[in-house]
Amino acid sequence: MIKLNLIPAYKKEEIKRTGRLHQVFKWEISLIFMIIILFAALFSIYSILKADLQTASLESDSADSGKYAQLKQYDSELKEVNSQVAVVDKIQKGQFYWPDLFGKIDSLALPGIKFTGIKTQNYNAYLSGNADTRDELMAFKEKLDGENCFENVNLPISDLVSQTNVDFQIQFSIKDSCLKKQ
Repeated sequence: MIKLNLIPAYKKEEIKRTGRLHQVFKWEISLIFMIIILFAALFSIYSILKADLQTASLESDSADSGKYAQLKQYDSELKEVNSQVAVVDKIQKGQFYWPDLFGKIDSLALPGIKFTGIKTQNYNAYLSGNADTRDELMAFKEKLDGENCFENVNLPISDLVSQTNVDFQIQFSIKDSCLKKQ
């Protein structure tokens, strides 16, 4: 059998080009198909990981919400305790501390002076007692005047009539810085 090729050369070239073009289209289609399969696989992996992340975050949120509620309760209890401490602190700062003041008065008293009573009202004190001599009583009054915690020391002149065995009542004001602890 004899084969004759009667097709002109330019047609032969065109047939080869068409064959190559078909081959390129087949490769492109297979390449696009593989890319679509790759993207589908990546998208399915992304969806699975996203679902796992949401599940894990829901589990951690439920655990965290219990801890958050407990922390919120602790916070409210702490605020309540702090407010109670603030109230107690305010009350303590407003209290008068008389023992320190009585100690000062006792340290200023001379041996011949005996106290029979003391009355206090706000920042005023009324001290009554008996002194062996009028001079000891005057010296005690001068010591009270010289002390920086006491003001307006008042010893009635009627208490100075007797020379010995003098009954007295001294009135004086007390500075608030001496009565309150800072």
